Amino acid sequence: DNGIDFFTKEFKHVWSRDIPMLKQLGVNAVRLYAVDPGQDHDDFMCALDEAGIYAIVGLAATCENCAITEEDPPNCYPAPLKERGQFIISVFSKYPNLLAFSSGNEVNLLSVGEPERLGVCQKQFLRDMRVYVRNCRAAMRSVPIGVVIADVNRELNSIYYACRSNPQDELENSEFIGINVYLHCNGGRTDPSEVVGFNNLHDAFQEYKVQVPVLLTEFGCLNPSFPDMDAYGETYESQRNFLQVDTLFSPKLVESFAGGFVFGWVTERNNWENTSPWPFTEYSSGNYGIGFFDPEECDDINVPCIYKPYPQYYNLQSRYLAVDNSFVPNLSLYEPTVTEVVECPADFPPLSDYEWPADEQINLGCPEYGDDLHNAEIDCSSNSRSALGPGCLGPDGPTNFDDDLTPALLNTSASAPSSRRDLWTTGLCMLLAAGITFCP
Repeated sequence: DNGIDFFTKEFKHVWSRDIPMLKQLGVNAVRLYAVDPGQDHDDFMCALDEAGIYAIVGLAATCENCAITEEDPPNCYPAPLKERGQFIISVFSKYPNLLAFSSGNEVNLLSVGEPERLGVCQKQFLRDMRVYVRNCRAAMRSVPIGVVIADVNRELNSIYYACRSNPQDELENSEFIGINVYLHCNGGRTDPSEVVGFNNLHDAFQEYKVQVPVLLTEFGCLNPSFPDMDAYGETYESQRNFLQVDTLFSPKLVESFAGGFVFGWVTERNNWENTSPWPFTEYSSGNYGIGFFDPEECDDINVPCIYKPYPQYYNLQSRYLAVDNSFVPNLSLYEPTVTEVVECPADFPPLSDYEWPADEQINLGCPEYGDDLHNAEIDCSSNSRSALGPGCLGPDGPTNFDDDLTPALLNTSASAPSSRRDLWTTGLCMLLAAGITFCP
């Protein structure tokens, strides 16, 4: 449920059960679609960190004024969303395993055929968040902010979020692009070269020449052609083989993509039990989980749930654990092949064409951690983590930030002394995300 934040102390009994299974799966990153910034996430994020897992955190949610809407611009960007985004950034940037923020998820599905209509609202919100990070760079780690799009109007959306309608505005473009793709639906394929959809996707992005990292933020196509497999005394139909993983992490595709996230962690019983009753042995076009909860009546309130992996969990595990990224260069040796900012598509109006209601919204204050920026990174080994908890905004309250276009180098690894966290330079992602979307 996008409206419930399961990553807090209240739900520790849920995520503490699942994180060891995530670690065993071989993931190094998870994607969280929505969070409540007013709650304490220290224990959860530190548990991920101890398991060697990064997180991409969404800034939007299903609550009122918590995401881009279907209204025409500029009203499709509700003013309260600006404060929500800044609040999440201010309290999550302290986590050393926070990989990035996503400013939105599949907003382009709300305006299929006319991506320019809502794209300007999504992009203005993204830009406002980058301004906040830039102005708080002395107080917190500068974590990259990107956008996630559905695989619709692919070329227009991908280029648009990487471009700058004002060439002097270094904060307008997304710092990464996530695309949710459901390609390779043929379970009969056995060789990575036969995963035609992924290879065609690579070819397309080679043509787009976007200068920012691209992640497959959802992948894992369902199809009845995948083989049936036995487990728990049952036969589970159409278990995905995840051959896409071999293709995605090949030297060829790494030229275009910085990894990806399988969708998803668990079968959503309320959505799919009518087409595939528990324990979900029958094929269903929407059963994207690689596991399910047992027993049938469990709710993690009155009846505890046990996570039971489908056979496809182990298919994915074998793929992830076999990934060889030894060919990926160290950050100091990496030379980008695309260095020019891509030009904007003709049909998208400049952000400056609108008077944005959010401009009247008072900005949230920057966090205060003292003079040493290293203090802005939480110490997950400490027993006093609450000292850097959610209540860490500056005593002066909201601040009106300067919104000039002065070029600034966003040194996103400034507070990260470990090479494990030297992940980003301007426009470059050096972590190959072998992840999963985590919705417990």
